[in-house]
Amino acid sequence: MDSEKSLIVFHNNKIRRIWHDDEWNYSVSNIIAVLTDSKDGLAYWKKRIDEIENQGHSRAKRLCDTNKRDIKSNIW
Repeated sequence: MDSEKSLIVFHNNKIRRIWHDDEWNYSVSNIIAVLTDSKDGLAYWKKRIDEIENQGHSRAKRLCDTNKRDIKSNIW
């Protein structure tokens, strides 16, 4: 792979991606922003996770927090 990091354009919006373990990994917050027509995909995602937690599904919140910590070093 020539470039480890790259941007793609989808519906006139930039989506970050990174090449890791022989496959492209895309920014979930960028994809959520495009699909929900939101200015801030991460804020939208956090709000949805809080709603899930308030419905008594605290495991979902813990899983998302764990995944966020795991990938934080790959964010650019």
